[in-house]
Amino acid sequence: MRKCKLRTGSAPVIEITREAFESATEKKPPYYSGDPKSDGRQFAVCPACENPIKIIGMYKKLTLTDKPYGKHFPHTVKGLASYSQQEYEYCILRGSAKISKSSRRPESSGMPREILKLLRSQFDLVADILSKETDIRFSRSLLRHMLRTYLGEQGHRYFGATLYNLPWVFGYMSNSQKLYGQYIRKDSPLAHMIQLRCPEIILTGSDSGDYAQVSKSGVSFVDLNFCFIHHRQKATGYDLSESITFHVSRGLGTPPETVYEKTIEIDPAFFPNLIHTPREIAGRKEALLALAGEEITGI
Repeated sequence: MRKCKLRTGSAPVIEITREAFESATEKKPPYYSGDPKSDGRQFAVCPACENPIKIIGMYKKLTLTDKPYGKHFPHTVKGLASYSQQEYEYCILRGSAKISKSSRRPESSGMPREILKLLRSQFDLVADILSKETDIRFSRSLLRHMLRTYLGEQGHRYFGATLYNLPWVFGYMSNSQKLYGQYIRKDSPLAHMIQLRCPEIILTGSDSGDYAQVSKSGVSFVDLNFCFIHHRQKATGYDLSESITFHVSRGLGTPPETVYEKTIEIDPAFFPNLIHTPREIAGRKEALLALAGEEITGI
């Protein structure tokens, strides 16, 4: 892997380079063990499974690559991270993990609890990321319904879920939702395709200049829905490729008619680094945090 964290939990994700690693760690333990210029070892945390990783090639020339990388280290590193064989078995960065939407971590695993805690504390950022990805300004009632669906599906136990991909997996585990009545960005590709393919839909009114509400043009029934599908994770060489598809459809047929699709590439550094952006810059929404606190309890 080419990226790492320096502690467990919602820590920033950094590139594994000598310059970045030395600056971030100041070459202190537990990141450095022994003499780094001889047989010393460097350690960090896997951004996907929270296990310790050993940095390979930081100070030694490698045969197959000219860049250092991280490799899972099957032991607890005191002061850094505890090793979990269970989390390692399903880590996408391991390269051979097989994950389906029905796969769930056991209740005894610590990761689901950490995911729920992060979702509760960062629900406004999760909603904001999905809004920007989809061009939908989600209503509070829709977000509550999405959250209840996610909890009902036990999305926090999904084996493909990590702390860094939480916004997109939240959408994935929210299943199909109604788009009728929501506000969408007027100049977006989504708005264009709705107007092109859905004659029963009009975009009307707005309490701001950039958004319009999805409404019906007459008395006909409107069945316009969105969901997130095709969550794909693939370890390619030393890197991780991860994506998900935003899908909008109309009608009650099987399958329904596709109105719009967009493939979203997931950057493992984006969400954790946004969490650590100063609140006045990131822009927090206390009402959504309160909503999450009402729905996510007992953790």
